Amino acid sequence: LFSSNSTLSFDEVGLDDVPWLPSSNNATLLQLYDLSEGTHILRVRSIDSAGNIDLTPAYKKWVVDRGGVYGPPSMPTRVEGSGQDTVANVKWLAPNDDGGGMITKYIVVASTGYSDVNINTITNVLPVKSGQLPPTESSVFGLTNGLIYS
Repeated sequence: LFSSNSTLSFDEVGLDDVPWLPSSNNATLLQLYDLSEGTHILRVRSIDSAGNIDLTPAYKKWVVDRGGVYGPPSMPTRVEGSGQDTVANVKWLAPNDDGGGMITKYIVVASTGYSDVNINTITNVLPVKSGQLPPTESSVFGLTNGLIYS
C-alpha cells in the first residue's frame, strides 16, 4: 500500500484510529492484511535523530469494498455414486463454504485416471429464489463397462 524507492523511510505508522506505532527497521514497504470493509486512513511520519517528529505526516485514504469479490467454494461433501449399464449416478451435499457467493453450477467429471472421458456440467438454468442452489445429483452417460472411474 505504501512504498518508497528512495533512501528515505518512515519511522511511525498509524492506521485509522490506532495510535502511532514504530515501523520495523525503518520500513520502505508496508503490507496490510484482513482489513474490514469500509474507509481506512494510513498515516506515516518520520522522526529525525534529534527526536523531532514530522508535523505533516503523509496519509492515504481508501475504501475496502469486497462486493462481488469471492473466493473458491470448498469441495462438495458426502459424495456417493452408483452404476448402471454405461451410466454413473452421483449425489453429493453442497459445500460447507460457498466462498462468499452463490453456487451456480457443479461440474461432474468421469475420469479413468488416464483421461477425462465425460464431463457433465450441472447448472441451475431456471430462475431461482435467492439462496437456492443448483441440483446436487447427476448422471454421467457413455461410460465403458468394466473401467474404474473416479
